[in-house]
Order: sequence, then structure tokens, then C-alpha cells
Amino acid sequence: MPNYPLYIVGIYVSKPITIEVGSLGRVSFRKGYYIYIGSGGRAPLSRIHRHFRRDKRIRWHIDYLTQYYPALEAYVIWSPNIDEYGLYLDLCSRYEFIEGFGSSDKRSKSHLFYLGGLNGYRDAINYIVSKYGAECVERISGSV
Repeated sequence: MPNYPLYIVGIYVSKPITIEVGSLGRVSFRKGYYIYIGSGGRAPLSRIHRHFRRDKRIRWHIDYLTQYYPALEAYVIWSPNIDEYGLYLDLCSRYEFIEGFGSSDKRSKSHLFYLGGLNGYRDAINYIVSKYGAECVERISGSV
């Protein structure tokens, strides 16, 4: 199986919200910053760009959230030395996560992490960039 690039999507929830998230049922989101990790597959940019749009067919857990709060920015990790589960383990040991979110077909507990305020968000992005190397991390869009 090829090692496809991974991506990270930054999301800001401006006010607390509880929404139906497919098989997870009702999920409450606190105000603050979140990052979502995913596998880019063969076409990572098209998968990432859907997270910036509100108007889309709901397909994945993250679509339920981004229809209310679209992505602020995204990063692609092009490193051959990382896999989705490895990144999950790393982030899970450092940050709060939403149980079961984005991981219905995976062995990880979640793919969505809560970071609190802007400083927590920036610290998480800086940590990922420094850990995996700036030369392997490409910023896609955004203004944070």
C-alpha cells in the first residue's frame, strides 16, 4: 500500500454548538480551535479543498462540522516517514480529542483534536512542522 500524504485542517468554532454527526449521534463542540488529521489519498488537494466549503455532500464526520465552521487553513505532510496512525498517536498524547470522530474505519480513537485558544492552535501547528520538518509540510490556505 502506498504511503499517501497526510493533511491537517485547522478549524475555528466561534461559539459552542451541538450537531448530529452521522453514526456518532449528537456531538458538542466547545468554542475554540481544532485540528483534524486525514489521509490525502491520490488527490490530497481536492480532498482538502472540500473542507473549505460549506456547500457539499456530507460524506465524512468532518463534513458535519465544516458545513458550519469551514476550514481556516490546511497543511499537507509529504513525508514518507509518517503515517496517519503514527500522527494520531503523537497528537493523542498531547491534546484533547473528540472520541470516535473521523475514525470509524481506523484503529485510532479520533482524528479531531481540541486545542483551546489561538496560542494552543499555533503551538500545535509549530510542533507538527518542527517534528516532521518544514521541508515536508506545505501550507495550503488560510489566515491564522
